[in-house]
Amino acid sequence: MFCKIGNGFVFRLFLLVLISFNLFAHSKEVLQEKLFAVHATEILPADGILRSGFGDLRHKLKDDQEHLHDLIQKTRQTIHFSLGELVRPVGNWENWEGAKYAIIVPVKDLMGQLINLNCADCFVLGDFELEKRTILVAPKGTKVNGNLYELFEYEGRSLREMVDFVIAKKGGWKVRMTTGIDEDVLKKAICKGKNINTKAFFKPLLDGIPYLSVGLRFDPLDGDNYRLSEIEASIISVLCYFFGLDFSDKSTDLSMDVKWTRNETRRVWKDLKSNFRLWKERVGDLVKNKRAVRDLNEVVTVCLNLLEYQLYLDKKGDSIQKKSYERVTQNWTDLESLKESI
Repeated sequence: MFCKIGNGFVFRLFLLVLISFNLFAHSKEVLQEKLFAVHATEILPADGILRSGFGDLRHKLKDDQEHLHDLIQKTRQTIHFSLGELVRPVGNWENWEGAKYAIIVPVKDLMGQLINLNCADCFVLGDFELEKRTILVAPKGTKVNGNLYELFEYEGRSLREMVDFVIAKKGGWKVRMTTGIDEDVLKKAICKGKNINTKAFFKPLLDGIPYLSVGLRFDPLDGDNYRLSEIEASIISVLCYFFGLDFSDKSTDLSMDVKWTRNETRRVWKDLKSNFRLWKERVGDLVKNKRAVRDLNEVVTVCLNLLEYQLYLDKKGDSIQKKSYERVTQNWTDLESLKESI
């Protein structure tokens, strides 16, 4: 004899099955409002703009190299955030625990420029203009333009503790990332007992945005935005080698030790050209921030011209280093002009 099962029981059983298979996905709107992005910095963005680049490096340049500064800044077109908490240290070489300030915004505010999702390393393309509802966490007594931020001051507690407090006060989700030295994997980020740092979790945000990846900065896990780090490395190696720049100190990560040969020139030229072409086709041509793409295109063009110029000089037993610095930099946007400057 069979027992009669009511419709209510069947429905509850169906709900339990859905939960067990984790098929209850959050909507795009919920993710955008509940996930807060955090950018730690030593520089107070007094004008309301977070700027991409490497910060002021003019003290590293000679007087006749001043205009190299703009090229160097245009090399890095991304600004990086963590999700749900202050980013965790990476080994012994990257640590933001001692930063003075934190910018906190809901992910919703990033969507127009967001190109990569990763709880440990979200990044947007180009300079980021802050809105009036943007939260600034700063040491007590910090003077700011009251129209630019919602200010939260801290004293007697760490920046990390204050960031956690602010996110909770705003109703955001508490996220806890793992600490480690590996940057070639998506590190676990626990929210409500589950790892949310997965492509499946972020799927509602990805839908309809073909260039948005859930990837890594340096490795091809997902999408093509990792190519930006390879483009950056190629550009910096070119500028450091040909113009004798030296950024090898703790204040920057622009240290390149390249043993330059003709084969090396060909390899860097090939890699830079290929990486930029593929990134531009799959990301740059689709994003809204065309200025960032144009700026990056400018510095890539300069470096490709310099590399081709060096290959041209190799045939004559010559090198860029032996040429007039002023003559080279005046003509580096046009390869034919470079050749004629000999």
